Amino acid sequence: MVNALFVSYSGVPANPTSFLPDNGLASLAAILINNSHNAHILDYGTTSMLKRSMPEDIRSELKDMFHKKNSNQVTDEDNARIKEIDCLLTAHIDRVLEEIGQEIIKTISDKGIDFVGFKAWGGDGYNGLLKLSKIIKKSYKNIPILAGGPQIYSFKDILLDEAKHVDFLCYAEGEPTIIQFADYIIGKQKLQNVPNLLGVKNGSSFKTEHQFIRNLDDLPIPIYDAEVYPAADFSRNEKFSMIVIDESRRCYHRCPFCIESSKEKEPWRGKSASRIVDEIKNVKNKYGVSLIRFGGQMTPGYLMEDFSRQLLEEKIDVHFSSFSHISSMKNADFETMKKAGLYSLFFGVESGNQDMLKHPLGKNTKVKDIETVLKRSHDAGIYTVASIIYPAPGDNLDTMQQTLDLLQISGVDSAPVQFAGVYPSTTWANEFKKYGFDLNPEEYAHQVKDYKIKNIFPPQFWEPISVKIDGKSFSEYLDDTITMVLELESRGILSDVTDEQALLAKHAGLTPQQFRDDCTKALYTADSNSIKNLIAVVNGVQNDSASVH
Repeated sequence: MVNALFVSYSGVPANPTSFLPDNGLASLAAILINNSHNAHILDYGTTSMLKRSMPEDIRSELKDMFHKKNSNQVTDEDNARIKEIDCLLTAHIDRVLEEIGQEIIKTISDKGIDFVGFKAWGGDGYNGLLKLSKIIKKSYKNIPILAGGPQIYSFKDILLDEAKHVDFLCYAEGEPTIIQFADYIIGKQKLQNVPNLLGVKNGSSFKTEHQFIRNLDDLPIPIYDAEVYPAADFSRNEKFSMIVIDESRRCYHRCPFCIESSKEKEPWRGKSASRIVDEIKNVKNKYGVSLIRFGGQMTPGYLMEDFSRQLLEEKIDVHFSSFSHISSMKNADFETMKKAGLYSLFFGVESGNQDMLKHPLGKNTKVKDIETVLKRSHDAGIYTVASIIYPAPGDNLDTMQQTLDLLQISGVDSAPVQFAGVYPSTTWANEFKKYGFDLNPEEYAHQVKDYKIKNIFPPQFWEPISVKIDGKSFSEYLDDTITMVLELESRGILSDVTDEQALLAKHAGLTPQQFRDDCTKALYTADSNSIKNLIAVVNGVQNDSASVH
């Protein structure tokens, strides 16, 4: 029997979704426990982590600064002070990481841990992985440390070089890896037979066979029991009682800007409607949760219709949100999905200009289809979110206007906007000249591996990213993005509310804008009490109606 410890440290919680339980770690814990092993999860995406991330004197100072920022009264002296505060917070977080490291060491000792698995993140999470693994190895030199997660896809070569205290990287799905890795720990399996591993041996890197779960119904249902996953004890109000269900994996579309284009090739796979409903009933009956976010990259309309009908037939009271794709929703029965509990849908629209959709965005969607699907979703009473990439290479004021007009005529509720971000190892990064970018691939990858958007600064003070779009510098295309955001807001379209945040807002008794603004203020000042009170309201609402009817 193996005792495994999983750790998730992404840095200081930066948005409301930081406070959702991690379904990936809960799935890894389940597969180990179902095979007679033990697992424990330390997740630092909590209100407690938010509280310890900032000293009280700085918190008070930033509250005053937030009011100045919102009223456009920030002076040059204030900006200078913000830079000083940023340095103080960096030093403070280093001290907090030392504390977290000691907490991990204590857990290793108390629970007799045989190996540690980290979820790898970007930004502060990247530096946290390096520092925490180093702390662990000081006390437990021989304990194996494994890291996996989305960061591996884009930065595996850098991690192999820099993460000296991490023994192995998992470059694909974790479930096929973790059970074989546990067998390796107890001497029942050879390392070379453990799939999806990257590592360095005798000075040379190695890569084991790629494997993936072909039938997702074969996976055990993720475990959120408090003794396994303490942060998911919803009575503590450390996290929202919203569960992410992994109803499908991968995507038919390998858009050149998406991290999907950097992954090992695998087919799209979906769970059966009956299995999805079983998972919903499990989280309702076992954990009292009735808010669901489907976590697949592309939940097709037919699958959502199938499990929606089953939810209605069994009279299961649930509310859910999801990501989807225009092409899979052209003939969707939105009304049935709405009746079953669908509250909000997120679509990756990216642009309202047909030429831009074809190149550089690599989307196979038609503007007319986008308009039709978004309208039908909105008219069915579904909170409809359409993400936009602006500017991308080739964008101009005309394409911006076309995108704005499309969003407005389609009745979109929210449109999160992001400038064209080039993620290492994606098609955009590998063929950057073809797509209209100017960058140094090696230098750029090292810059963005731990890049953090520092929300205490106005955007013009963020560290410039060394990518040019159509010859424009970071500050120039950031101004273009801000222009788009302001124009959206002037038209009554929120610019940064996602589908799951809209669902949380509803159950907090707030409008999406109120929820966004309250969270923005609380996270800016690390006001953990305000976030915890908000979580308590959402969790309390669900506790009043948690049973399956």
